[in-house]
Amino acid sequence: MLVTYLKMPSPLIILSGFYAILAAIYIVSYWHDGYWRGMFKGLKRLALTHFKLLSWIVFSILLLILLVDKPITQLCQAYYNQNFYTLVNFICSMAEGWFIGGAIFTFVLILDFFGKTQQAILLKISLMSLIFAGLINGIIKFIFNRQRPSIGLEPLNFFHFFISGAKSYSNLTYAYNSMPSGHTITTFAAITPLILYSKHKRYKILFLFLGILEGFSRVYTINHWLSDVCVSAILGSVIGYLGYKLNQYRLFK
Repeated sequence: MLVTYLKMPSPLIILSGFYAILAAIYIVSYWHDGYWRGMFKGLKRLALTHFKLLSWIVFSILLLILLVDKPITQLCQAYYNQNFYTLVNFICSMAEGWFIGGAIFTFVLILDFFGKTQQAILLKISLMSLIFAGLINGIIKFIFNRQRPSIGLEPLNFFHFFISGAKSYSNLTYAYNSMPSGHTITTFAAITPLILYSKHKRYKILFLFLGILEGFSRVYTINHWLSDVCVSAILGSVIGYLGYKLNQYRLFK
């Protein structure tokens, strides 16, 4: 006779749940304060005013997909090293949206507590840019529905879920949601306001290095194609730029 024993969550998980609820309440209040005001219109305006540049970017991404994605992934497979992979995969995990967002939110609370209002506002801009990028990422993933390189070396496999008539919605959660890279887009959205605000070149270089490192880690671990990461870096930077410019007045009023 099989006996099923009751399992309870650990106190740490319960505490994390309470902290997540607290963060959600604050984030809703930031949204009400207008940190996203003008973001969608700003994206549309940038696309229209820089249409020629956008066309060149799209053309370049298509070249990456056709000529570069598969060779780069095969190169990563050829130079696979277990220890290096473990290190790089750890870098990937540190760039999870919930982790970066949670870390930024924690610093917002600390800075507010010590009266560092300007720095706290900057991190609120960074946090809200990250969340906005995460939402955009989810929409684009659903539209393109691209196969990940870890599933198969077919970089042109887009719209798989819709074309194949697949009925397993679990495919949308990992196997066929490669473009763009969620880790990369949220990382660049978060660091771009920090880069724009910083007056020290060494800090700008440090933040940019962290973004590039995260992009590299997603390609090396074969979670994403190179084109996924490039699209994400561009989109994340644009979202972070808009988030900063639209809320810049808060920093210097």
